[in-house]
Amino acid sequence: SCVAAVVLPHLRSLMGGRGAVLVGDGGTVIEVDELDGEAARELADWVSSHDAASVPGRPFFHGSRLGVSLRSGWLGVEASVYTPFFGREEMEMMHRLGLLTELALARADLLQRERQSNAQLIEAQRVAHMGSWEWDLADNNITWSEELYRIFGLDPQEFEPTFESFLSFVHPDDRSVVEAMNGDGDSGQESFTQVYRIVRPSGETIFVQASGKVILDDAGQTAKMIGTAQDITERKEQESYRERFIANAAHELRTPLTSLLGLTELLSRSRHRMTEDRIAMAFEAAVRSGQRLSLLVDNLLDLSKLQQGAVEINPEPVDIGPLSRRLLESASVPAGSSVAVEVDDELVALADPVRL
Repeated sequence: SCVAAVVLPHLRSLMGGRGAVLVGDGGTVIEVDELDGEAARELADWVSSHDAASVPGRPFFHGSRLGVSLRSGWLGVEASVYTPFFGREEMEMMHRLGLLTELALARADLLQRERQSNAQLIEAQRVAHMGSWEWDLADNNITWSEELYRIFGLDPQEFEPTFESFLSFVHPDDRSVVEAMNGDGDSGQESFTQVYRIVRPSGETIFVQASGKVILDDAGQTAKMIGTAQDITERKEQESYRERFIANAAHELRTPLTSLLGLTELLSRSRHRMTEDRIAMAFEAAVRSGQRLSLLVDNLLDLSKLQQGAVEINPEPVDIGPLSRRLLESASVPAGSSVAVEVDDELVALADPVRL
């Protein structure tokens, strides 16, 4: 539309016409110059139905109307008393105008596609928390994407990226790693990946995973480096949570397992010296430890169900006092400590007893 707003007045003036239109595929009127709606529609219908429209750049005329075909539409001019007789020179001028308009429209379309691609890239980087960079070593010029500035917590208008200024935000304990990564181009390594920490101006420390590639010139020397940097702080936190959970789960599993192994070993070695009451107590304790192990394993399995939203909760009236005492019996009390349970036996909760 912007191209047409510039082209149509010039076309109308050169042709001495009283009005002009730019018509798109299917006969759609894109832009009008000096014609009312009905006149523009009639001119658009005429140019879009002309047989010569299938040959880009070929001008055609009939009566008071002039036209030229484009690859994706038509130009049309409504003649006036000032319109010259169309001879060879006028036809050639009309042809050149058509080609120039076609070129301008193609460039405008290319620019629009580039803008859309850039907008999509910016949005994709924002969603993935991943920025991109390029370092032209010949000019020592570094370019950052919009998302990379956001990751570092910096304003593009106030920060000029250089390797030294970038390094100032890298955590002191990780700078040697980043400097070694920067030397990969000299070492002949063409790609690299590394995780390091940066400290934002706000003081917040985040984890970044950087990946890059070395671009060589015709002489085999490093010409530039390109790469990405992704904020993986959330992923690192999840890994830390997972490691702590595994450690806690191992500890929880080890406690009843140790009791179960100890009791079975005791029964295996000393059962003939134990009274029936002691044997019954040992078996009961072994059963409780086994039940505790089974419950812990079920809880671990529930984690995968929780991630899929498929865990089942079956609430029912639960006596809190007896449940508390059973839990205490299944857990080992730390040496030198005692635990007292003071819960009213009439206290009842509506809950899933296993989950609780």
